[in-house]
Amino acid sequence: MRLLAEESARKWQRIEADQQIHRLRDENIRLQSREGSTEERSRLATVTAELQTVRDEYQDYRSKTQRTLDDCQRNVTRLNREKLELEERATADKERLALELKEARNRVFELTSRELRMTEEARMQAEIRSKELSEWKAHLAEREAQLEESSKLQARVNELELQAKLHESERARLKSANEAIDRYEQVRQQNARLKEQLAAAKQIRDDRLVLEEENRSLRGRLESAETRAATLAADLAAAQTVEAKQSDRSANQSLTADHCSSESARLASAQRELALATAGRAELQIAVSAAERSLSESAAAQSEAEVKVQRLETELGELKRRLRLLSRERDMLKEFVASYRLDCTLGGSGSE
Repeated sequence: MRLLAEESARKWQRIEADQQIHRLRDENIRLQSREGSTEERSRLATVTAELQTVRDEYQDYRSKTQRTLDDCQRNVTRLNREKLELEERATADKERLALELKEARNRVFELTSRELRMTEEARMQAEIRSKELSEWKAHLAEREAQLEESSKLQARVNELELQAKLHESERARLKSANEAIDRYEQVRQQNARLKEQLAAAKQIRDDRLVLEEENRSLRGRLESAETRAATLAADLAAAQTVEAKQSDRSANQSLTADHCSSESARLASAQRELALATAGRAELQIAVSAAERSLSESAAAQSEAEVKVQRLETELGELKRRLRLLSRERDMLKEFVASYRLDCTLGGSGSE
């Protein structure tokens, strides 16, 4: 009965070991179908540890089986000894003991054959597990190599993305440089127009100088006309005085009638000249005010043009400096693109 109980216990242990081995095999197959990662490697390490535990349990089971076999051998020895003792004690019990010995031998043979068969099956299963474990280790090494290669490719992809971003930034800088060059051309054209305006302002200044000269001459003529008008007024007053005196003495001075008529004609001509001088003075004042207004406008335009020219010269210098910087950056970008293309040609494939 004890042997049957031990056999039943070993049978259940073997069934549990087979179930655990099948479960580990399914876990290995499921892990093989997944992509490799750190979690899967930890899971694989756990499975490997469980497989080692099963192997240790199998070794324990084998040692227990060996101990059982040794116990059986000891039992056979004991039974043989008891048989001899029983043969010595009683010949009546010889047949019974022989039958018991035969039964015991049959049971031992069955147990031994069963244990051998189980040992052979366990050995074959262990070989299969060892082979599967070696295949899995090879697959794991291959996956690690693939992961390393994929990490290298990812690093290369990141580098290429960074270079693409640099290219985009350089492209944007070149675009801004082209826009700056266009603005520089516009400023240059505007500078040319302002130079034309400055030339026109200089012409206006020359015209203003001419007008000032004419104004001075007109002022001189006006002063001379005023002086002449004052002289004519004094002559007119003197003539009126003379006429008054002559009217008082008209009877005695008939000889001076011609002189009075000539003085009257002279007075009328002086009055006409005074009126003409007054009208000329008004015209001269209008011309002088218009010339002064034109001079002030030309001076304001000239100052504004000079301010614009200075600002444009400053902007032109800044644009020239930026243009030089952009030219250097464009040369550096060309060298970088050439070296990058050379690197891609030498060490990269089409996908890279």
